[in-house]
Amino acid sequence: MSRLSFIACVGVAGLSAVAAGCGPTAIVRLTVCGDVLVPEQLDALRVSLRDEGNKEIYDGTIALFEPAAGENGGQPSGTGGGGEAPTCREGTVKHFPLVVELPGGQGRVWIRAQGLLEGTETIVGEARAEVPVEGAVDVVVGLTQACLGVRCAFGQTCVKGRCEITQFGGEPESCEAEIPPDAPKPGLPLCGGEG
Repeated sequence: MSRLSFIACVGVAGLSAVAAGCGPTAIVRLTVCGDVLVPEQLDALRVSLRDEGNKEIYDGTIALFEPAAGENGGQPSGTGGGGEAPTCREGTVKHFPLVVELPGGQGRVWIRAQGLLEGTETIVGEARAEVPVEGAVDVVVGLTQACLGVRCAFGQTCVKGRCEITQFGGEPESCEAEIPPDAPKPGLPLCGGEG
């Protein structure tokens, strides 16, 4: 499981809230999981945390696909010469589930995970949490094949292809989704297999 930590004070990005002494000591431990394909269906993850009044507490983007250094730099390759269409991408992938630690604020918050492909949103998942003054609260947001392209109204999130009321703690059953071995893989796969 990959572990990425993003703890920041408002206006002091990149510094630990506790170490900087400028914010809450509460943490929202967000687990993002699901069966979406990286880098074919998303190559970045944008996570945000908002308070009950919809005021932004944290917003950040995590690259899930890191292009390989070199002449192609992660661009489509494997053409075999002769102007043929590209057959793969070069680079490394961060796999789901991912755990991201967010500064928690206090009280009731909204957590949002947006899957991006080349900067365009492909999927969104949301959860709610009740954040203590200190300590951590765990939340799960699932990004599943069934929810690709589904857009839900504010206060709802996609679960199994349908919009449902956003739940406190998220949807842990989303982590049970697995990629079937025979699932079609849209987009270009990684050159030489998984990174």
